[in-house]
Amino acid sequence: MTLVVAPSHRTTAVDTLLEAVDQIQIDSGDPLHMLGLDGWKTLTAAEQQVLEQ
Repeated sequence: MTLVVAPSHRTTAVDTLLEAVDQIQIDSGDPLHMLGLDGWKTLTAAEQQVLEQ
């Protein structure tokens, strides 16, 4: 599983980057596959907690 990790302290630059990735997937289907990513989703709080263990 490939993860895209962003700092917990969100900045305008981080938010802009994450929004751009979201928009790429919405606009073009799934071009993230060319980057080796099979999809994009935001983790739930439960998923984040499991990864932190």
